[in-house]
Amino acid sequence: MANDFYVTYAKKVGFATKIRTTTYDKITKIPVNQAIHCNRDGIRGSRVKAPIRKNTISAARCKARIYVTFDKDMQDWVLFKVDLRHSHPCSAIWVDARCRASYEYYGDVVSVDSTYSTNRHGLPFVSFVGVNHHGRSTLLGCALLGNEEIASYECVFSQWVKCVDTAPQRIITDQCKFIYRAIKNILPDTRHRWCICHITKKLPFKLGGYHWYRSLYDDLNDIVWNSLTEESFEDNWTDFIDEYNLHNNTWLSDLYDDRRMWVPIYFNGEF
Repeated sequence: MANDFYVTYAKKVGFATKIRTTTYDKITKIPVNQAIHCNRDGIRGSRVKAPIRKNTISAARCKARIYVTFDKDMQDWVLFKVDLRHSHPCSAIWVDARCRASYEYYGDVVSVDSTYSTNRHGLPFVSFVGVNHHGRSTLLGCALLGNEEIASYECVFSQWVKCVDTAPQRIITDQCKFIYRAIKNILPDTRHRWCICHITKKLPFKLGGYHWYRSLYDDLNDIVWNSLTEESFEDNWTDFIDEYNLHNNTWLSDLYDDRRMWVPIYFNGEF
């Protein structure tokens, strides 16, 4: 059936469908035409009163839909009109009972990893992870995104928070600018920092071309991890840049400008 085909496609992309209209043959009473829409089309309001409804779906007047007709000669359904453009981000969020229970105990600091995109559908994968009392990672939810834009991340963060009931106090991510903006918009009261491991992993690629790289690497790590005050870090960084003549390295300059997002001394007592 055409509906089965569209539902399979919708699951891969990250949205739900509904059959908006069906036309039947007057004699055989067999369906001959169908309009199948994204379920956020917002054309018709529900007859169920809002306080009674358990799973509310916000309307977005989405125009994504297909129109199919049954070809009697071919004895099969045929697409005669298709619109794949959504007016909202398409994302699939997964949070089960175990994730919610884990979040209740280990959700004070949440790590969000968006570096995966290896699923067979080529969609970006995001995981929400906490650390339990054994020091082991515990899954707090995950999502497939339709794309890596601010609106998609905003959708994922807002839906995930609805699933776990409360926003996290602290959150750790990579340096993705879209995630940064989405957190600012959706989780304004959550303390956000970047994962320092993602940054240090880039050192060989960003600084490996310098012939004094080994010494540079050790000194930089010492400054980042062992500066006891914000002032000492800033002084040590300036001396480091001067010693290795790195004034024209824009990557390091940007890191320094964003130091409050990743250097441990600026999160003293928070993470």
